[in-house]
Amino acid sequence: MAKILPSDIADIGLSNREYSNVAVRLVKHLEDGIEEDIRQLDEKIASCQVTIVNLRAKRNKLWGQRNKLEEQLKGCKAVHAPHKRLPVDVLRHIFLLCINKQGELSLPYCWIPTQIALSRVCSLWRSVALNTPFLW
Repeated sequence: MAKILPSDIADIGLSNREYSNVAVRLVKHLEDGIEEDIRQLDEKIASCQVTIVNLRAKRNKLWGQRNKLEEQLKGCKAVHAPHKRLPVDVLRHIFLLCINKQGELSLPYCWIPTQIALSRVCSLWRSVALNTPFLW
């Protein structure tokens, strides 16, 4: 690293005074040292930048792997969902409770007929809905 400037040239660049030949040679020597220090620091900074880019790429790859695993975990947890283990007759009864006298979902914000909505959930629900005549 660069050396500390002697007190007689400490104000270099801040003053308009003239410096002796010895002081000028000393400043040139210090200038060369400072330039070398800057070059070395630039190399270290560039190396850090490469490391940062590599770490970001690695982090993104790890996030991608994590997201895939989370999706797999959701699928695994879905297997344990209580509605997947309901007997068909219980599902049929629930479906019939979902419709009002007009055959529409009893929620005011839903615009799709209940029978259609229920039949779009999964193949089991579609089968139960289609095989429940009172639903239609």
